[in-house]
Amino acid sequence: MESATVNRFFRLPFQNMCGLPQGSDAKSINEWIIFDMSKTIRTKPNWQTKYKDSEIVNNWKKDFLTQFKNDGIIIKHANFDDLFEYTIKELSWYEKLEKEYKGNLKICMDDRICSSETLVNGKIKANLKTQSIELEKSFGDKIDYHPGSQNQVIDLVHPSLFPLVYGKSQSIDPDTKEISVIDYSEDIVGDPDHKYKGFQFFGSKNFQWLPTIFELSHDKKRYEITSYINNLEPKSFKDLYKTIEDVFNASIPALNFVLSRLCSPEYIRIPVPGQLEVYTEKFQEEYEALLDSDEGDYETYFNENAANSIKDLSPTYNSDPITNNFSLPNEYSKLKVIVKMANIELMPENPVYPGGSWHVEGALNEDIVATVLYYYDTENITDSELEFRADFEDPLYEQDDKVYCKEIFGIEDEKIHSNNLGGVKVEEGMLLVFPNIFQHHVKPFELKDKGKKGTRKILCFFLVDPGNKRNFASDTVLPQQKEWLGENSDEIVSKMFKSKNQEMTYTKELDFEYDLALEMRAKLMKERSNFFTEGDSSFSREFCLCEH
Repeated sequence: MESATVNRFFRLPFQNMCGLPQGSDAKSINEWIIFDMSKTIRTKPNWQTKYKDSEIVNNWKKDFLTQFKNDGIIIKHANFDDLFEYTIKELSWYEKLEKEYKGNLKICMDDRICSSETLVNGKIKANLKTQSIELEKSFGDKIDYHPGSQNQVIDLVHPSLFPLVYGKSQSIDPDTKEISVIDYSEDIVGDPDHKYKGFQFFGSKNFQWLPTIFELSHDKKRYEITSYINNLEPKSFKDLYKTIEDVFNASIPALNFVLSRLCSPEYIRIPVPGQLEVYTEKFQEEYEALLDSDEGDYETYFNENAANSIKDLSPTYNSDPITNNFSLPNEYSKLKVIVKMANIELMPENPVYPGGSWHVEGALNEDIVATVLYYYDTENITDSELEFRADFEDPLYEQDDKVYCKEIFGIEDEKIHSNNLGGVKVEEGMLLVFPNIFQHHVKPFELKDKGKKGTRKILCFFLVDPGNKRNFASDTVLPQQKEWLGENSDEIVSKMFKSKNQEMTYTKELDFEYDLALEMRAKLMKERSNFFTEGDSSFSREFCLCEH
């Protein structure tokens, strides 16, 4: 079903460290003002109706002007009326885009992030609640608290436990049924587009999270799970498998939206000319004349006149941004999806969740392009937000042109090279989908009633780049949980991989004792923390004004 003519390139979160363009184009201060006004309006109830009411729009305009005055925001190199008019006209595009996709999608602050409170119906949510409780009970008193979470985060299904371990884990050839050890190979990350050029920084030669295969049914109406979910025993939790499958299929419209926007041309509201072209012709002529003169003090002229010689950069909304429509079912019959289930539990003696660290998902060899979060159960906690931030490329400036960077982009030497996009308030029943190009973290929350327990439960899907045929999945990797296999490992594995008529020798040394799996997880997490330290430099690095 995959088409050779389809050549989608989904951005990675580590590109600046991989010798590739590192992120979004730098956006001007005025573009961020439009971004913030739009974000504010689109959080209002019934904004789709209100923005068509001139009286309401005029009130919004007055409110923004008052807010800017109170916050000390001064509009430069553009007219506020033009920025506001652009914002209002752009709303019609957001409205049309939301209507194109099933599930009452809400586009969040960035046009590549969306949510829905209706895609997953009540029956599916109820099933997930009931079945997840059975999963929780199966742990008994051996609750798997996530390391470092102060016993607040419970891992029900987590890909860091029993991961693929290069040199130890085993795979089965789908044709010959021959079993062999999986060794690390450079082929895992090799491709002609050099997408994985930064593997030495962000790829693992030791571990890989193990995806599950979701395969399109014969009638092409839904994806079905056709291999085991790592750390979720398939026989005991057959019904939960079906419900997880239901949630994933419900998320397809939102995934299609996110991937469509991700593979579309980047939306720039205010194109900014590079280098000297941003200044008036008069300034350019006088400055260049001084450069050619032996006597002219061009530096003094530049420093005294550049800021007041920037062209007017007021935007005009002429047409809607281009969206390259992308449909997973139309283009890919098999998907690799990493599944995770986790609970945050707060107790009266431990009532505050301090928030999570900024991160992106996975290592480079996992090649995760999008995340689906489904919040299926929330009780007795205060409002919770998932916050996002984006990195950006250096603007195209003349050597040591501090005026260009500061006046237009608000960037100064040693300033952090990222923008906080804001947070999405998450609630029970919400499905939230976003590309793996933004860092995100959970903001702090706490118990409402300090005398009672509080919980927040999520089901997560990490979608591997659909075009990636190099990383391994559970359709060929043998399960490693000794508790699953017992004494009849050969028989169980034969049934799982549909080879009942062929004798299989299952290497007993592959069975990881649980304690050994915990040791492996600790090593994986230590390795990942180094990746995140390196990867965080893309989002928290300081801008360095070139002076050479």
